Amino acid sequence: MKQFLIIGLFFSSLFSFSQKMESDDKGTISLSWGYNRSFFTKSNIHFKGAGYDFTLFKVEAYDHPEPFTTSYRQVIFPEQFNIQVGYFIKHNWELSLSLARMRYIIADENRVHLSGTIDPQMNSTWKGEHTGLPVTTHRDSFHYENNVLNSARLSLTRIDNRLYFGRRRWLMISSMLGITIEGLISNNTFTFAQKKSLNTSSFSGYGFSINAGLRFEFFQRFFISTCARGGLHHQFNVKTRPFELNTGAKQFYGYFSFENKLGILLYLRPKKKCDSCPTW
Repeated sequence: MKQFLIIGLFFSSLFSFSQKMESDDKGTISLSWGYNRSFFTKSNIHFKGAGYDFTLFKVEAYDHPEPFTTSYRQVIFPEQFNIQVGYFIKHNWELSLSLARMRYIIADENRVHLSGTIDPQMNSTWKGEHTGLPVTTHRDSFHYENNVLNSARLSLTRIDNRLYFGRRRWLMISSMLGITIEGLISNNTFTFAQKKSLNTSSFSGYGFSINAGLRFEFFQRFFISTCARGGLHHQFNVKTRPFELNTGAKQFYGYFSFENKLGILLYLRPKKKCDSCPTW
């Protein structure tokens, strides 16, 4: 009982401070969660392993969100989601840590060009030495995907309150503009030469992105945000086989994504240090 009382007093103190603060003031904390959709540029993917060293040029890829269901797990942790915690280090400036789970899947029936060498002893229709050979991928004989592409992000975002409604600001609209650095962790599935490897994990690369969007705040407590993000990913070490050294893939591509999130605002510091001081 004592523990519940302490927790209750803690949260009531957080919310009581909000009457003396704006949501873009130093000391504000934001917690949010949501969904993402991504679109990728064509890229050249280099594959290297025992008996092969080749590149596929202008490969098309897409994401693959789950169909909407009422399953608790799929609603809270779908295959593509974002979770973020932010802190206003000064007025209008939020520093945040987040995790974006994305997916990168090459399209089936991809018409690409192949350059490189594949050992004639390998069980592949592409064996031999080639330069610019036109090929078409088929999922049962060749497939590559990062079925989990986790992007761990550090972001700095400028947030400005632009418009509000009501004396108590029951609705406020804010603009967001930010920059992000990313670390990429992949779970890869790779099918080639009659061999399929599932969920091979690796720290695969890094990225940079910028984002712009809007945040709709309600009663300075809750918010819905939507933003568009554009960035670059350099995956220089995608592990494709779990127990084979010097086997992997690398690529460089651009992406564009939409992110929609729900969040709450917590306030740790009053706007004026003596708002609660008595008047003498």
